[in-house]
Amino acid sequence: MNKRSWLFPCFLIAFIFLGPIFISSTFAKDKAPPPKGVVYIAKYLAQPFPQSGSDNPSIWKETPSYSLERPKNTTENIPASLKATLGDRIKESGSVKFLWNEKGLYVRGEFQDSDIVAEGTKDQEHHYTLGDLMEVFLKPAAQTWYWELYATPQKLKTAFFFPGGGRLFLPSCAENPSDLSVDAFLQGTLNQWKDRDQGWIATMFVPIQTLTSQGDSFGGGSHWKVLLGRYNYSRYLRQVEHSSAPQLSALSFHLQEEYATLKLEK
Repeated sequence: MNKRSWLFPCFLIAFIFLGPIFISSTFAKDKAPPPKGVVYIAKYLAQPFPQSGSDNPSIWKETPSYSLERPKNTTENIPASLKATLGDRIKESGSVKFLWNEKGLYVRGEFQDSDIVAEGTKDQEHHYTLGDLMEVFLKPAAQTWYWELYATPQKLKTAFFFPGGGRLFLPSCAENPSDLSVDAFLQGTLNQWKDRDQGWIATMFVPIQTLTSQGDSFGGGSHWKVLLGRYNYSRYLRQVEHSSAPQLSALSFHLQEEYATLKLEK
């Protein structure tokens, strides 16, 4: 066997075993790995956002919608009779959409609700103890701090800022309320438990001044995490119903590791 004849089989064997590694490593340099976990898209809003008191669904038409789900493992340690009543899925559905531009972030939650109730009377209250609520959690991906922001059917709002998960709900967390703005649109009556309602819509605007107040950037290429949480009080439910987008592994809206990545598209 001459030198050329034995070189070819050696080359062929090397290509079979090493070729895929070479090819994959070459393409890996040209393509960044995808984000881990759930990714939510916020579309860019080029036109002016409607003023308070008007909901324009056409602005949100091309924006992806994300469904709320009950946290996992929430019915494991309850009596079988109650578990059968609750079922495996949420009773009243909900969804969320996101938009953004240089002014800030826009959030729209749409909720089926048989009994719209909200008994709060002012901003900066702990409204999760007072009735139906949309909560938005926003966190810079590389930081420990995050915001917990509320919108109620009464158009009331709350803004908590947490330096980290180990400093939740200290008095100082509520000392610097944001210039957050919220709106609500009801398909039914508020705080009238004897009738049956259809649902409500909440919109929230988080200004860029809030998002960048700690030195973080917000815009294309920035890295943020997000969770939408809901409290649903109703005469027609066996107990208060909690749901979120994305779905959580347990009932805690502070499971930061399970928040979705918010991708700002332009």
